[in-house]
Amino acid sequence: METTAARALNELWRDHLFQLGITFHAGRECITYEWGAKNHVKESGKSDKSPDNLSQQQLSRVMSRFGGKFEDSAQYYPDGTMNDVVYAVDGGMEDWGYAASWENEYTTPKPIKECNPSSFGGYPAEKTRYNNATHRTYYVQAIATVDQDWATQGTGEDIPVPKVKPQTHIVNARTNDDWLYSNNGRVVRGQTVWTSQTVKIV
Repeated sequence: METTAARALNELWRDHLFQLGITFHAGRECITYEWGAKNHVKESGKSDKSPDNLSQQQLSRVMSRFGGKFEDSAQYYPDGTMNDVVYAVDGGMEDWGYAASWENEYTTPKPIKECNPSSFGGYPAEKTRYNNATHRTYYVQAIATVDQDWATQGTGEDIPVPKVKPQTHIVNARTNDDWLYSNNGRVVRGQTVWTSQTVKIV
């Protein structure tokens, strides 16, 4: 909870019950699920299975197949646990999003610690104590290239520059009205304005 981004996510998870969460990353192409933490890697190097392994495996496979095969490789998104497909990390958002509310009851040592940071004026420790049913998250790496030149992407106060090479489709989708990506008859179009329609409730 050192950063304002971590605190914002924490507040969302504390105030809302998410049935499913998906995070998008660059670096490779895969759809993965828990576990993705070092405390869930067996001596064999393979991942432990989470309590919801079967349902997560099935959802991940459905998402992979729904996405269709990549046109250049004729392969689906690889799927599996983050530990097996990507690599294990400490402090990953996905494992926290999935299990911060209950993992300490079943794991020794307890991986989820109370936090009381001093950065940005501090953050109350009680907001890092969770109940027993608040977290569920998936991890999707949606493109194999990573944005290289963040300096030309825009700061939010200026106009972002699309088509900086190499470029991910996620960045183009948010910075370029002319961009589109089509795969197996499904089309994603870029846009620079991402706002919801205003609805007046009387």
